[in-house]
Amino acid sequence: MSPRAKRGVLIIPIEPSTGQMMIPRLSARNDDNTTSMPDTERGGEVIKGTLDLLVLKVLQLGPMHGWGITELIEHRSENLLSVNQGSLYPALYRLVRQGLIRSAWKITENNRRARFYELTAAGREQLRDERAQWERLSRGVNLVLRTAGE
Repeated sequence: MSPRAKRGVLIIPIEPSTGQMMIPRLSARNDDNTTSMPDTERGGEVIKGTLDLLVLKVLQLGPMHGWGITELIEHRSENLLSVNQGSLYPALYRLVRQGLIRSAWKITENNRRARFYELTAAGREQLRDERAQWERLSRGVNLVLRTAGE
């Protein structure tokens, strides 16, 4: 299988500089009958801020290191979403700069030193706003998709 596709898993590429999820319009079949995702130059669309929303939501549960954030997103999405480290860490650094999360070095459960990220009050407020916006957007898309007379 290609590194961008796993059987039964939809891997959504994330634009590292913006944290935006790139949703493809078309998919291509590989020789082994798996689906690969086209890049943005071949027709992908971007939903702004999706990775940031997911990270803020996960950190609402409590402080977490980067690997834990990735694992929780994958677990909570039933492995439908996959976030690579090359996308996650730029998003974390951006959220720290914006004051939406803070970071501190701590010791993990495996006795290793790792940077843990925690939601700030501004981050909780941003999460509420972004979640409400996402709910409106997804409701609108669902209404269009359910339109009768197809």
